[in-house]
Amino acid sequence: MFSLMKYVLGSVALSSAVVYHSFKTREQFYPAMLYLSTSKLSVVILGNLLFALTLVLGNLLKKVFLGTLREAEVERLQERSKEAIMETCLAMTIFREEFNVNFVALFVSLLFVKTGHWLSQDRVEYVETTPALPRLAHFR
Repeated sequence: MFSLMKYVLGSVALSSAVVYHSFKTREQFYPAMLYLSTSKLSVVILGNLLFALTLVLGNLLKKVFLGTLREAEVERLQERSKEAIMETCLAMTIFREEFNVNFVALFVSLLFVKTGHWLSQDRVEYVETTPALPRLAHFR
């Protein structure tokens, strides 16, 4: 959790610096936004910020709906994630002409939803097979 916090704070600081630079060098709103959307470095930095915020959202949703994960759930998630990422990267080679920001956003969304589905499936299996669980586990 501490390394995620460092990553998010670093991403926010870097993104703030890019936005500050764009508004400082271009005094009007439209040229600044044009610079932020066309400069490859600023697009990568702002995309990194969105990815970091997606990780924070995923972590928050995991804490609210699932609590702490068991070791078996983490292990299965890592195995499934490796396979899904490799499978999707192979599929990306087919669509390399359409590779843009929207494609990457949809790819990250797909992995986000798949991860949530796997975790909830594992948790339901655990709840069904364990005889004595507190009410909070059933509520989640």
